This record gives sequence, C-alpha cells and structure tokens, in this order.
Amino acid sequence: HRDCKAENVLMGVDGLIRLTDFATAHRINTPCATPFAGSPQYIAPEIIKGSQPSPKVDVFGAGCIAFYLWTGSHAFLRGSDFLTWKAILE
Repeated sequence: HRDCKAENVLMGVDGLIRLTDFATAHRINTPCATPFAGSPQYIAPEIIKGSQPSPKVDVFGAGCIAFYLWTGSHAFLRGSDFLTWKAILE
C-alpha cells in the first residue's frame, strides 16, 4: 500500500475496518518506479533512505496510525517535511 495513514482507514456501516486509497501501491518483488511516496509523517525510514519498498513500510505506517489513535497527535510531525523525516530517521 505504501500510504498507510489515519485518513486512509475507514469503518464501514458493518463495523469492518477498511484501508483505502491504493494510488501509491505496488506489487511485492517488482521494481517500483516511485519508491518515495506517501505522507511525510507516515513514511518509513527505509523509504527515506531510498530503499525499495517492502511490506514493512505498511507495518511502520500502522504503528504511526496506532500512535495517532492513542494520543491524538503524530509521533514524528515537525514544522517541515525535512524535519519530520529527520525525526523519523533519528
């Protein structure tokens, strides 16, 4: 998926949780033309470093979503994209 964020998680009338917005998704084990995609505060460290995306980036995004749900704030969000990515890497 590569863009797991709170805004992309919806609950249906049936009570099931659904992940939406697959615009940045790609197939596993295939080259990715756009390795750097997603919302700044949810981008996994390996993406910032320029590595090919793996399923682990969605695990990182899910952790960021959980933090947001528990605290009401983003774990890494800073004043600019650069500072946000720096916080993620540190």
